[in-house]
Amino acid sequence: MPTERREHWSIGAIGLSLILTLPLATLTVRFFATYSNNVAATADCEPLTQAMERQDENQSFEERSVLLLGRRTLDQWQGSAHWHNQKPLIVRYSTLFTAEALGSCFQRAIAHYRPTTTLLILEPTDITDHGIETLAAIQELMVQRDYWATSPRLIVILPFRGPRFKDDLQLWQDYETALRKMIEFRGFSLIDPNGALIDSTGNANPNWFWPDGTTPTPDGFGRAFSVLQQSIGLGGLET
Repeated sequence: MPTERREHWSIGAIGLSLILTLPLATLTVRFFATYSNNVAATADCEPLTQAMERQDENQSFEERSVLLLGRRTLDQWQGSAHWHNQKPLIVRYSTLFTAEALGSCFQRAIAHYRPTTTLLILEPTDITDHGIETLAAIQELMVQRDYWATSPRLIVILPFRGPRFKDDLQLWQDYETALRKMIEFRGFSLIDPNGALIDSTGNANPNWFWPDGTTPTPDGFGRAFSVLQQSIGLGGLET
């Protein structure tokens, strides 16, 4: 049985603008496929494991299911009726479930469920505050997916770009471009739900968000869910 791999990516202060200029092969070899020799810290998977186990007690699961992972956004979204009766779907959410933590603790977080597809919903801070680290962590998820021979499909769902992030439109677009470089990897795809929540100017439509400018309303979540249904066929996902 393979043992849990817990190395961390280290790509230093590389800017997103530099990553955008690199071909995929260079991006992979130079920044994502090389572990830092100077990082000795290991991931503590116990808190994540406990969070998973608490939710496992309340929801049974079958192998060859679709695994949906997220944090604050999924916590709010899963409370709506949209996710109900979507089979075979396993929903797990916690503030602990960053892309980095899921990659470091892949055996318990993903391989344990033996899914055919893993969906990861990102948060706005994954772009605005932790962009480079999140890119590296997503690459780590793909490496771990091959190592554990599970989840042949990995789908990343971009975060909701509410009116609060109007001034960050270029950053959002650059980040999506960087992520799309990874589409050349087998089984990786990207979904942007924001197309259903914008107005005629291309900005977030405030009618679909609460006054905080970040959280979709129930109707906003419903429109975004329709995008997911069309993109991956929830309720009838091919395995």
